[in-house]
Amino acid sequence: MRRDSEGAARAISWANQEAQAIIGSARTREAQNWRLLEVAALGVAAGLILFPLLGFPLARNLPFGSFPDMLATAALGEDGWSAGTGLMSRADPAQWRVINESLLRSEAASDDLKACYEAAKKTGKEQRCNVAVKPAAR
Repeated sequence: MRRDSEGAARAISWANQEAQAIIGSARTREAQNWRLLEVAALGVAAGLILFPLLGFPLARNLPFGSFPDMLATAALGEDGWSAGTGLMSRADPAQWRVINESLLRSEAASDDLKACYEAAKKTGKEQRCNVAVKPAAR
């Protein structure tokens, strides 16, 4: 009987040790999962801070120059032409108006200006031209 009770005590002790090992392993896994989550959050935060500081200067110096343009258009959510005109108009509204007015003036005298330009190009000399300007359409 004594042997049976000692065997039972050993079995209970062994089961207790196994249960504690399983609980300890579960606690260790939970701690590892929390640590992994902390490191992932830290990595995301570091990426958000370091990408603008290091990524954009690096992109500007890469041999293929269209990458910064692609980043700018993606950031603005527009095609290249719309993004560029938007940036120019916001950077210097007065200069943007001058550019637009110049375009309108050149379009108003388009055929005469083209002919005068071609004559100057052909002769290689400055040309004086009479230009007829059409009124702007409203």
